[in-house]
Amino acid sequence: MGYTHYWQMPIDAPEDVADTALRDCAEIIKAKTRREPYDVVVVACLVAIKDRMGDNIKVRSDGEAEDWVDGIRLAEEVLGRKLKYPVEESEE
Repeated sequence: MGYTHYWQMPIDAPEDVADTALRDCAEIIKAKTRREPYDVVVVACLVAIKDRMGDNIKVRSDGEAEDWVDGIRLAEEVLGRKLKYPVEESEE
């Protein structure tokens, strides 16, 4: 079984939230990481993007919350502040 992260931004997201390429994308985008070493970087990016975009982006994953710990730590280290798990309970 694969291990994949998904994200989707509503087509009507405000222009000041994302560039045109992302704003016009209503389809679900995915990154199949298969828990390879780069997974932590994909997770860190999704954590940072969700933090920046808030409700204007939906993030979900095949993994569990504990699979995100290292990626959240990486994002916190880079951004210099605490961040939260970006997958909402209803999206799991």
